[in-house]
Amino acid sequence: MSGSEDKNATRPSASSLGYEPPAGVSSDGFDSVAEANHLADAIERHAGELTESLTHVMGSLRSSLHAMGGYSADYMRVYSQSVSTFGETVESSVGSMNTFIDKCTKLNDDLLEMRNLQSEIKGVLASVDTLDALAARLIKEKKGKRK
Repeated sequence: MSGSEDKNATRPSASSLGYEPPAGVSSDGFDSVAEANHLADAIERHAGELTESLTHVMGSLRSSLHAMGGYSADYMRVYSQSVSTFGETVESSVGSMNTFIDKCTKLNDDLLEMRNLQSEIKGVLASVDTLDALAARLIKEKKGKRK
């Protein structure tokens, strides 16, 4: 292949650009100014169509990016509210847990006092049992002396 054939192989054909040569003119080359003008008009029309397509694509892209930005802002707001609410809930839970622990500590102290009271009651019951046994023995002795 020669160098000119390589250039023609990569160059788009006139018909692919929307160029239709006037009647009686071959599509192999540029034979006249009219044909060149006609080709220039076809290229300009094709460029206009590309511009319209690019404008439409850019508008769609701008709309999509705007929508995504709105969603991102909404997601960040929801995340911020969630973190704030979570923090308040944890703080409230910690306060409630501290109150619960304080009440359990007080209950434990009260139960220790009850254990001391229980020990004292056991001592009193032991004394009552001893007195009861002595009273029963004394009553028996008195009954035995009366007979």
